[in-house]
Amino acid sequence: MKKLYLLITVLVWVAWSFTVYSQEAELTEPTEPKPYGVEETGKYIVNALNNRGNIAAGGAYIITRYYNLKEGGEYTLSVKGNSKATSGVSMVAAWYSTEEASKETYIGPAVKAAGNNPMLCRNSDGTHTLTVPQGAKMLVVARYNSATTILYDGEKIVHIRIPGLVKHDPAAYISGTLPVMYITTEDSVPITTKEYYLNGTYYLDNMGLDGFESIGSAEEQLPLQIKGRGNASWKMDKKPYRIKLDKKQALMGLKKNKHFCLMAHYEDANAYQRDEIGFTLSSLMGLEWTPQQRPIELVVNGDYLGIYWVAEKIRVEKDRVNVVEQKDEETDPELITGGWLIEIDNYAEDGQVVIKEGNGTNIRFTPHTPEVLSPEQRDYLTGMVTNINQLIYVEDKSDTRWEQYVDIDELAKFYVLMEIVDNCESFSGSCFWHKEKGEDTKLVVGPVWDFGSTASHWRADSFNYFIYQETQSYVTSHWIEEIAKFPRFQQKVREVWRETYPAKVEETHQHCLDYVDYITPAVKSDYKRWNWDKSSDIPYRKVRVWQMLASKWKFLERMWKDDVMTGTADMLAADADVVSVRYFDLSGHELRQMPEQGFAVEVTTYSNGLMKSRKVVR
Repeated sequence: MKKLYLLITVLVWVAWSFTVYSQEAELTEPTEPKPYGVEETGKYIVNALNNRGNIAAGGAYIITRYYNLKEGGEYTLSVKGNSKATSGVSMVAAWYSTEEASKETYIGPAVKAAGNNPMLCRNSDGTHTLTVPQGAKMLVVARYNSATTILYDGEKIVHIRIPGLVKHDPAAYISGTLPVMYITTEDSVPITTKEYYLNGTYYLDNMGLDGFESIGSAEEQLPLQIKGRGNASWKMDKKPYRIKLDKKQALMGLKKNKHFCLMAHYEDANAYQRDEIGFTLSSLMGLEWTPQQRPIELVVNGDYLGIYWVAEKIRVEKDRVNVVEQKDEETDPELITGGWLIEIDNYAEDGQVVIKEGNGTNIRFTPHTPEVLSPEQRDYLTGMVTNINQLIYVEDKSDTRWEQYVDIDELAKFYVLMEIVDNCESFSGSCFWHKEKGEDTKLVVGPVWDFGSTASHWRADSFNYFIYQETQSYVTSHWIEEIAKFPRFQQKVREVWRETYPAKVEETHQHCLDYVDYITPAVKSDYKRWNWDKSSDIPYRKVRVWQMLASKWKFLERMWKDDVMTGTADMLAADADVVSVRYFDLSGHELRQMPEQGFAVEVTTYSNGLMKSRKVVR
């Protein structure tokens, strides 16, 4: 199993590049190989194998050469490409009798298939056992675009090639304005999996900056474990990680803990403000617990990776999600009532509880604590969310039974926050909920986490919608559109809005403008590292997101201000003629006519500018 893990570690999805990084043990190579186009690849590889002249239509190939192979020795050759390579050639390999690959020195294919043709190694099966034939001095491998090639001798990795992995000298990039975290994995093995941790060491250099403490040093590094994390973000070039320290540390002044995330925020085109906006406003609004993050610069295995954020990982602990930690596979009827930490997830995972929402869509609940469920725990969780779902979708929206099971106050805060930042994915994925132990405790939304859709930038600056009304096709907002129809929830929402806007919103705004100035030197280094030609755009991107959000706030103010949504009867007397009568439901949707049943607010406008509203119940 350990050997299998070692193999999987280096079989990664990577971007193709014209450079190749080599980690060598027993094998040596006289010159650094370079990429070859299809024509040259055909000359050295394909013509020698089957005289076809090419491997596949179009594309480019990288050749890896292995010298000084032991005759009769057994090696495992492994190749993995990206998902696009699954339907095409990913690798072909051949033996040669000299260090000059040519038709004359060709011995035969390294892997044979039917008809003596070369095996086409695909993503799903890219591992082969090779025995060095008589007279062979060199193995040559041609890989199509993104691919990782390793050679393994049964005991250890003897040769690794990862196209696209080029070390960036930290000295050429570090801004000197943020602390720098250095991580080195054991044997400098690349971090290519989310499934298990790699062992390594780390230290944090405060770079002489006030307000931060160094932890460890280059001479005395401290143990840690590291692995990948995320879903869509894990597919990006700049990847996020999860770390587990050997002992609790107050990284970057955060509360002492072993568990942190290193967030890349790779696609944040708003000068890296999105999560800072969300976390700052969440703290100011007094949500139950808000994860904190601190910017650093990160170096892994000697490679400068740019600006990252040390973030408190969402987990059940006293200083984080403060509920009783429930054991995996618990069966005691009293203990399985809590504590729970679950997530409404937009990715299918093993172990999820899936129910049918009242509108016919599936809701996926991923349990985080406990993580492995007994039949009793699975039944309890399924029953709890099913019951809540049924009570949310009742026809009579004056029915308050759902409030016995869901904390309406915390939900109103969470929802208003997500409307303010215009995060349409907030009830679609990374939507966490928790519950304390006890039959009479409620399900509580939070903590907040993913603000990747802040300012819903795909809507062409049109913000006259609630977050559940206009979304991307891959986004499904769960529960909130139906909950927004309850009058009591709308009243809570208006109360939270009045408490938050404009004072706390403006405080968040000012904080983030200063924050962008603080991180800008490191952001420029980050853009240089990842070839983002955006440094000159930082002043524009600094304010752009706020201009977009201001449009959303105007809409929210129209929807939630008192004179439209109070629900009081006949507020204003009017002597002028009626100009128009408009009807709204209690979530702010304008109706074409008075509804036959349920609640509505009727807004009557008079020629003298006065307006009255009344709550209509049928």
